[in-house]
Amino acid sequence: MDAFGRVDRQFGRKLTVDLPNNGGRSTAAFYFINGRVVSLLATVLPANGDYDTPEPARFIDSISFYTVRAPDNAIELPPPN
Repeated sequence: MDAFGRVDRQFGRKLTVDLPNNGGRSTAAFYFINGRVVSLLATVLPANGDYDTPEPARFIDSISFYTVRAPDNAIELPPPN
């Protein structure tokens, strides 16, 4: 699957790919925000076997770019060096 993703008026791409050699299924989202690429990736491995589970999509869709939506105890991670 390859589709447009949209979160908080930010557009990006959402992809779902079956991995080779029965390696599982990965779902990813990519957004270009303030000069940076934000990527999220969730993979369901064959050991779990339920490729239709909604958890990877829930993880990918849980991102928010507005700080007002963050919980009071949220931690802002520093950018990698």
